[in-house]
Amino acid sequence: MHRRIVGLLVACFCAGQVTLQAQDFKLLGREVQIHGFASQGFVYTDTNNWLTMNTSQGSGAFTDFGFNVSTSLTDKLRVGAQFYDRNLGKLGQYHPSLDWAVVDYRFKSWFGVRGGKVKTTLGLYTDTQDLDFLRTFALLPQSVYPTDIRDATIAHLGGDIYGNVSLKHRLGDLSYTAYAGHRSDSMHSGIAYLATQYGLYYSRYGGLQYGGDLRWDTPLKGLLIGASRMNEDITGQARARNPLGVAPRSFPRPSIRRRTGPTSSTASIPWGNCGSMRSIAVLCTTNPLKLQAPSISRT
Repeated sequence: MHRRIVGLLVACFCAGQVTLQAQDFKLLGREVQIHGFASQGFVYTDTNNWLTMNTSQGSGAFTDFGFNVSTSLTDKLRVGAQFYDRNLGKLGQYHPSLDWAVVDYRFKSWFGVRGGKVKTTLGLYTDTQDLDFLRTFALLPQSVYPTDIRDATIAHLGGDIYGNVSLKHRLGDLSYTAYAGHRSDSMHSGIAYLATQYGLYYSRYGGLQYGGDLRWDTPLKGLLIGASRMNEDITGQARARNPLGVAPRSFPRPSIRRRTGPTSSTASIPWGNCGSMRSIAVLCTTNPLKLQAPSISRT
């Protein structure tokens, strides 16, 4: 496996990321913040193509950008939203989306609620994976945070409860999140693209998603330990291409069953309803902001 990774060594040249200067202004006496970002990469691999790009010849089809706006309506109530767009080989194709839009009310430091299209808290970095400036490499480890199926874990339409508890005797802090909502994948994401290779053309893919996340910021500097669990009930609607030229038959409930978690992702294609999926894992790193993907780097 190690030899294969070395054989698929990826060099990212001219990978640039721009964080647009924040703009603040007053609206009805409240400060409104606007932020934006944009990044452009060039990817070259020595053997296989990667992430639907023609990387064996070198590809610059590696672009994403977005902007967000937020404001605090009161000391405890905050609202915000982000629009996002990307082109990653044959994925994204510059179809903009509402990445997240949330209303957040924090009663106490140990208890808050938020609702809307909420970022899913899964693993150590899913909810911050768009913040490129937090890391020096271009992508997070793809075995844990796959960018081709970003829609699978980026956000859910629903609600969260969350909080942070400081432990006694200087044992650090515990933060928790429990969430439930509806996941809805873009038809320009990796799962829909993969299905087309087998003659399936999705018009809808998503379903119930719920779970929780617990993180311990330990007293040991740089050590963060977390456990996440996600359950899903995912269904989809697709049309199948008939190679014999007969009018295609509509399948009302084909679905891809996925086990989604911080450390693994497996897939099969059953016909019919998809039951709930569960995965649990514990992640730890001695320096959370230096967890480095082995195959790609940013300059």
